[in-house]
This record gives sequence, structure tokens and C-alpha cells, in this order.
Amino acid sequence: MRLLKSIRNLLGNYQLKSGLYHYDRGESKQAIEFLTRALQSSDSSENDRRLATYYLTQTHIGAAERFEEAGEMTKAAEAYGAALTLTPDYPDIHFRIGDLYERFGLTLEAIGAYRRAVALHPDYLLARVQLAFLLLSSGQPEEARNEFASARNLAVRCIDDPYRKAMSALDRGEPGEAEEW
Repeated sequence: MRLLKSIRNLLGNYQLKSGLYHYDRGESKQAIEFLTRALQSSDSSENDRRLATYYLTQTHIGAAERFEEAGEMTKAAEAYGAALTLTPDYPDIHFRIGDLYERFGLTLEAIGAYRRAVALHPDYLLARVQLAFLLLSSGQPEEARNEFASARNLAVRCIDDPYRKAMSALDRGEPGEAEEW
């Protein structure tokens, strides 16, 4: 009985395990094939599907980064698009696509992508800054002013909140907690 369980553990999730193996080795094409099959498999558990989706998204992002480094921007855009199809609520993908659009000179598309990134994650400082500069350069000074103000407020809050917590911990006589903040 133990042998049968061991064999099932070894053979179970084969597509997912193979996809992760190729992901770890940086072999995008093979990882994409196996992870896609893991998503399509009827015997994959919900947990396996979540893992496959995560690693498949990361594989597409990694492939897009390599395409960007090689100067193959069209392939990079396709890879980011594939990642976005899998996880449309991942703000970093929208940010990366916005950056790519900006490099292509597609200002309106870049603004839209940065806005989606900020809508998904309002505390995404870099996306707010990029959006503000792009709005400014595209002749929208009032909207740029609002984004710059939001970025400034976010940056100040990122400094002030830990500072206040550290001071409060010091007031309570907890130097260890203060040091952490």
C-alpha cells in the first residue's frame, strides 16, 4: 500500500511538476507547455491550478523580460499579454505593459495601463510617478499635478507611518519593537 501511495505521489501532478522543473531551469517554452497542460488537466486540484497559474504568469513575465533585453519588443508585448490573460488583476503586469507602450511612443495606451496598475494597487508609487510624468508630457498638467500630489502623499505616508509606530513603541518602553519599525 505504501508503495502505491509513493508511486501516485511521484506520478501525480506530473504536468505541474514538470512545469516547475523547467521553470526553475529557466526553460520558458517547456515550462509554458507543461504548466498550460496542468491548467487544462481535469484531474488537477484547485491548489495545483493556482500554482500552475502563478508559475505560468511568472514564466511569461520572465520570457518578456528576456525579449526586452534582446530588443524584441513585439515578442515582449505578446509575453506580457499572455501573462495578463492569466492574471488580469496583477498590477505589475499592467505597469510593465505601460512601460513598454511608453517606449513604443503609445502615450494613451501607456497612460491607460498605468491607470489600471494604480486602480488595482493604489499604493503603487512607481506607477503613480510614471503616470504623473506621462500626463505632464502629454499636456495634461492638472491631472499630472493630482498624480504627483498622490505620489508625494504616498511617499510621505510610507515614511511617516513607520516613524509614528517606532515613536509609539519607544514611548511604551519597547525599544525592540521601535527598532523593527
